[in-house]
Amino acid sequence: MSSTSTALTDTDYGTADTHVSLAPSIPLRRDAYGRLVALPRRERARRGDGDRLRGEILEAAEWLLARYGHDDAVSIRAVANRVGCTPPAIYLHFADKTEMLFEVCARRFDDLRIRIDAAIEGIEDPLDCLKASSQAYIRFGLDHPEHYRILFMQKAILTPEQWKDLRLTGVSGFERLEARCQAAIGSGVVHASNARTMALAIWQMAHGIISLQITKPQMDWPETSEMADHLIGTYLNGLRVTPIPGITPGK
Repeated sequence: MSSTSTALTDTDYGTADTHVSLAPSIPLRRDAYGRLVALPRRERARRGDGDRLRGEILEAAEWLLARYGHDDAVSIRAVANRVGCTPPAIYLHFADKTEMLFEVCARRFDDLRIRIDAAIEGIEDPLDCLKASSQAYIRFGLDHPEHYRILFMQKAILTPEQWKDLRLTGVSGFERLEARCQAAIGSGVVHASNARTMALAIWQMAHGIISLQITKPQMDWPETSEMADHLIGTYLNGLRVTPIPGITPGK
């Protein structure tokens, strides 16, 4: 009996990139000419290789999210195809697609701290520092709309259990925002006594700007910095203590 081999072509699985996730469990990747090509199966992982595979899974999911701009393209099968592993191998590291995506977005938000630190460097006034950090947060969210949407605009029921409180506030930079509010209160420059309430108010205003511009991009929005200053800047200016000659604020 003679055997024949069948080459994988664009015709087999369609030319649309979204068809990749519907293909049989054969690792596939686009070559330099945009053609689907089969990848060799990964060898069985050696002891200690689990962390490496986990990293490759997250990198593949990040690539798909950036490439197609929506989490619909980041299926378990599509990620497995790009990594060159089987879908069950991914479930050894993540309970489901949502948990995997939250991890992907958290890695991206590691850059938020760097962005904010750069924005507030050299600023001494506590309220100006809060304004600058809020501007940086808003700009970061708009620069990474799909990551932001996944982390902060999902239905509550879709949020993995481990992301429902402390971890999410840490990723968002809320804890550092609260600390900056406490510093402003401690310096006596604001009429406020609860740093958490103050930080939550700023975060909600920033989130409103980001979420509306993500979901309603067709609207004629003003410059982001102008909108942030109008909303958050006005709020913070309203809290500022007006200096009285001869009296030290907070005394």
